[in-house]
Amino acid sequence: IESALRRSALGASRALQLLQPVRCRRVAESHAKSLEDALAHATTVAVADVAVGDVMLVLRGDRVPVDSRITRVDLSSGCAVDASAVTGESMTFALSVGDTVSAGTTISHGAALVVATATGEDSHVKRVERLVREAAARKPHIQRSADRVAAWFAWYVLASACVTFGVWSMLLKTG
Repeated sequence: IESALRRSALGASRALQLLQPVRCRRVAESHAKSLEDALAHATTVAVADVAVGDVMLVLRGDRVPVDSRITRVDLSSGCAVDASAVTGESMTFALSVGDTVSAGTTISHGAALVVATATGEDSHVKRVERLVREAAARKPHIQRSADRVAAWFAWYVLASACVTFGVWSMLLKTG
């Protein structure tokens, strides 16, 4: 059971890794005044090259590449995010300027300009992944105690069986 739980936890950790997009649209600060200008001047870069403070354009259907804060939203249609892959919550949430979004969430409606607030190992998804791996790697205190008791219990049962065998052997010979 324990190894199955560990495999399940590590599988969940791998699933969190898959939430991270590999590429994103980075926008120069000078072109981050409007979504239209950002769309015209966005360059595709590897998410690994994104630094805190970089501005990115996230369109409908895109996963947010890194933990970010919303700086502009599509005013005509609004913007909403589906965080179900990260939080398990199936509802979408409307976004407005100043809201924060986690890496791996999906823009389900509209578009937004976001500024990176955490990248790499500092991101929410990486922290959760690290916690899952740590939890899977260590045994709870109760499990360590149970293992110690089980080790002594096995010797106790073996000794009791030998004593019982000896007593019955002596009783059967005298009887």
